[in-house]
Amino acid sequence: MEQTLLPFCISYLFEQIDITCTIPQELHPYVKSVLSFQQFSTDHQAGGMPFFPDGCPGIMYVESETDVILHEKKLSSLFLYGQTIKPINIHTYGRANAVIFILYPHLIRSLFGIRADELRDNCIDFELLPFPGGKYVKEQLLASQNTENRIEVMSRFLLDLITRKKITMDESITYATSRLTQSKGDLSLKALRTDIRVSERTFERKFREHVGISPRLYARICRFRSAMMQLQSEDYSRLSDIAYDNGYADQSHFIRTFQEFTGYTPTGFLAGFTRGS
Repeated sequence: MEQTLLPFCISYLFEQIDITCTIPQELHPYVKSVLSFQQFSTDHQAGGMPFFPDGCPGIMYVESETDVILHEKKLSSLFLYGQTIKPINIHTYGRANAVIFILYPHLIRSLFGIRADELRDNCIDFELLPFPGGKYVKEQLLASQNTENRIEVMSRFLLDLITRKKITMDESITYATSRLTQSKGDLSLKALRTDIRVSERTFERKFREHVGISPRLYARICRFRSAMMQLQSEDYSRLSDIAYDNGYADQSHFIRTFQEFTGYTPTGFLAGFTRGS
């Protein structure tokens, strides 16, 4: 599986995280990576799970001692989420265990039968998706004793769904998202449309339907994702190095984009999301 930009900063927020979880080979074309973590917070202070744009939708299961809250609303323990284009923060109290199946960008429409743009900056209870079995999967996950069991439950469900639906993916959108990801967003959209032989209008429509956002915004997120990974890996001498390495016009452009997608400046992010802060 390819490297993934975590939707949170591991070292600061969570006591334990495992990004080496394995899944059946048959799921590799659909699941980009699997994350698991445990969070601990006091009874009086909510623990936060911040999510930043990474270009991918996903399935999240959270087992918590208390309610899991997003935008002052209680979340289901198992939900499908779409493209995140604004920073969001999920809150809970006490101990929380979670597993996230991060999916490839173009899969919501093909796999779940709903438009991806309906889930932009949003999520849906698994029981409300247009196929049977959501409630049964939640019950199985709740009865699971550990992370390995939960991953097995989700893997079996996805394998069964893929087999029953006989998934067919739009090859042009699969190709487009792959090229944009590989290029870190630094790719001419006109040249890309020429490659897949579609008009600008058709490309925009299909991209929003399958990915959930416009091609241009997806390219911007790919560029941000690359810059964020470089920032987290400390592979730079100055912030301007990250800006120029990732195709930003200058450091100010990079900082403005970083603030848009995280709510922090790069230096503010590093100060607030490092171990021991």
